[in-house]
Amino acid sequence: MKLVHNEPLLESYMEKNAEQLFMLVKGKATVSYVAENGKKLIVSFMQAFELLGDMEYIKQMDALHTVEAASEVHLIGI
Repeated sequence: MKLVHNEPLLESYMEKNAEQLFMLVKGKATVSYVAENGKKLIVSFMQAFELLGDMEYIKQMDALHTVEAASEVHLIGI
C-alpha cells in the first residue's frame, strides 16, 4: 500500500476495529491525537520497519491515535 503526505492510515475517530496490522517499509509517519481543547498533538514519529496498528489489531479495539503519512509511505498489510 502506498500513501502520500498527510494521508491518514489509522484515525482515532474510526468506529470500527483495525482489520490489519501494518509494517512501515519506506517513509515516515506521524502519530497524533486531538486534545480536548481542539489542538492536534503529535505523540511520535515512525520510521521504516516499525509496526502500525499493533495494539488495535491484537486487542480488536478502536484506533487510539491518528497515523498520517509525513512523506511518501510504503506499507505492507499483514
